[in-house]
Amino acid sequence: MAAYAVVRHASPPDIAPETLSPFTIRVDQGGVSDWLLTEDAVAFGDCSVIQDFAAWRGEWERSWMLEPLRSLGRLRCLAGELGADLAVVGSMGEQSLSNTIRVPTELVVPPGAQDDLARRAAALADQIRARGETGFGIVDDTPGRGWIGLAHTWSPFGEAEVISADEHLELRYEPLQGLVATIHGDRDPNPIFPVSQVEFEGSEVVVTAADGRRKAIGHHQARPLAWLIPGSTRWRVRPIPEILVWSKTFAGIEECCAYASALGLPMQLTTRQPLAAD
Repeated sequence: MAAYAVVRHASPPDIAPETLSPFTIRVDQGGVSDWLLTEDAVAFGDCSVIQDFAAWRGEWERSWMLEPLRSLGRLRCLAGELGADLAVVGSMGEQSLSNTIRVPTELVVPPGAQDDLARRAAALADQIRARGETGFGIVDDTPGRGWIGLAHTWSPFGEAEVISADEHLELRYEPLQGLVATIHGDRDPNPIFPVSQVEFEGSEVVVTAADGRRKAIGHHQARPLAWLIPGSTRWRVRPIPEILVWSKTFAGIEECCAYASALGLPMQLTTRQPLAAD
């Protein structure tokens, strides 16, 4: 589950555009109106429906996607270690670490607190840069795919975390080693290894370890690898500066605070996805 920084700068319209009306629903909660996409938009709508909905939603709201909640939980813990204060965002991550998130979370930052939030976020970012630590990120290297940025990122701070697993294979993140695969029931005397690259080739999936070893496994054994980046045929793990792990969060908070403050409007930190119905 990801978090978003949101600014509502106008009231939603009363009627949806004709092209979107079959795929949207108006909701009213606590005196606040909104429009959400229905599940039919993904199941039956053209691929342009989500893009059109996002453009239409931009007429009354701007949003910035931050990091997933568990990543924000690590950020909260690191902020505590560094003696920094990012309590507003950190409270969302704290709930994710304690596994109490079951419904969307909403936190409102009024105009008078936005400049302070932006300053504290920038100060924490400077402290993380000064640490000079190295994290890990996954690059989608699928031929012909124009992916920009990192598909997943992890900080070297914190505990190990299981990322994806089934009865055949487990992927977990180890802060010092990166993404580590364990193949269950394998005859290989060393079935545990840090992953460097994954290639989906015909009837096999070839996993390259950090030490250069290559392991070919069947697709039925490799589902946790496919779940990590759906549709990818090749991806690789690379070291990255730790600050890049939370680049969307720090940039989103800075931009959203500046935008909301200039308009004198509150900003909202939420786990409710703007482009999907609950």
